[in-house]
Amino acid sequence: MSLVLRVLKIFSIGILLLENALAAEINIFWDKSEVAPYDIHAPGSILSLFNMAVRGQLLSINNKNGLSPSHISKFHYDFERKVYVLKLADGLTFHNGRKVTSQDLEFSILRGFYSPDSSFFKTYFGDIVGIEKIKPGSKYKTGFIEGVRVVNEDVIEVKLTSPNPAFFHSLTTPYFSLVPIEELKSDYLSWKAKPVGAGEFKVVSEFDGIKTVLKNENNNQIINIYNERVDEIRFDISFVAGVVANEKSYLSSRPAGIRLMTISLENELSANPNFREGLKYLVDRSKFSNTNLGIAPLSQLLPTPFWGRSSKELDFNLEKAQFYFSKIPKDLLNKVYEIPVFAGDSLSEKHLFYEKHLKDQFEQVGFKIKFITNQEKFVSKKTAINAPLYSAAMVADYIDPLVTFSAFRKNGHEKYYKVQKTLESKYEELYKKAINSETFGERLEVVKQLSRFTQDNLITLVLAEEKKVIYFNSKIVKSLGLQLYPLTLDLQQLELF
Repeated sequence: MSLVLRVLKIFSIGILLLENALAAEINIFWDKSEVAPYDIHAPGSILSLFNMAVRGQLLSINNKNGLSPSHISKFHYDFERKVYVLKLADGLTFHNGRKVTSQDLEFSILRGFYSPDSSFFKTYFGDIVGIEKIKPGSKYKTGFIEGVRVVNEDVIEVKLTSPNPAFFHSLTTPYFSLVPIEELKSDYLSWKAKPVGAGEFKVVSEFDGIKTVLKNENNNQIINIYNERVDEIRFDISFVAGVVANEKSYLSSRPAGIRLMTISLENELSANPNFREGLKYLVDRSKFSNTNLGIAPLSQLLPTPFWGRSSKELDFNLEKAQFYFSKIPKDLLNKVYEIPVFAGDSLSEKHLFYEKHLKDQFEQVGFKIKFITNQEKFVSKKTAINAPLYSAAMVADYIDPLVTFSAFRKNGHEKYYKVQKTLESKYEELYKKAINSETFGERLEVVKQLSRFTQDNLITLVLAEEKKVIYFNSKIVKSLGLQLYPLTLDLQQLELF
């Protein structure tokens, strides 16, 4: 072997060893943003990644969509007393060293109801018995409501107004996993400083404006989560295309989210009934198809395939749309409306894709729009007054469709973009009827009615369903592994070279 070939071989081996050594430290870029990945207003994809890693899960899902123990080691429904029994795993401790107790589990399930700020707790756990007794902004008190009872140091019981077969599955969502009350601010939602959980990864360096550093206490793997691109950093995984070298993309097997244009109850234009009627026919959803971005057309709140879907599809009919928009006062259409998009500091390729097609379609009836970025996960009244529509992706829930519909109830997590006031009672009637259904067949039929009711009255404007797209360096990351949650990247499943 010539000297040149030997040098090249040694150099190649050196590069390979260096790459493998660096692989123990994974660099992830999620988006350019000033918001920490663990902030309550962070996008669902990065917040769920963080919560899964740092806080872990109360229960987990296996590859057959069944339930497996996690922080909760034993769970069952007591049919005689109609309560859900949850037992904590032995030896659980938070990263601050404190032992986890059943009171922590009680607090973690109820904290959102004590908070003065909006959260998803109402959407998932709003049917706990006695939950209305908790006043937002009040101080947490153990044993305060009938629906959650601390039995002993390891066990709690939860009682709902009606049995819900999907309750245990809701506990797989990392958003509701364990948190130590002493590490949270008085709103019970935001961290005082460095987040603390009981998951596999510990926060070793909180967000500094550029990155957050996690460490797996079992194998010492370091995960650097970046909010900003840094030239000298080799990124291994990215939520944005064109960032990693040797780029390969991963597409979730099922849709992770539903792309919506929620409709404000506070804006003068969207309050006009002709606006909502016109929107029914204005959108040509066939345009919302892009395989690379994981986008496919959808006209109802439930993704495909899923039970409870309406058999109706909303049809594009420009003539009808123009008829209804012609009845709207001209002064309400003589301006360009800024449409907030829940995003980072800039609009992504996906956002620009939607903006282009919506602009073209809306202008056919004189409705002019411009997308702007917005970081309000729970929209303020000021935004609702100024913006007739708000663009966001809603998590696709595959276990219980009622979770999706719950978001638009009178007491859902959105205050200003929900069911119209004149329809509240009918919407609630259908929702309660579905909850109280005694058989799956009955529940199925009522959910179909609810789906159709949501379409007929355009409670929200559904555009498309979106699969999760993640990009990775194929020389460093062999595979993302078995990812069971469409929205959430489970860091423990990563397979490296």
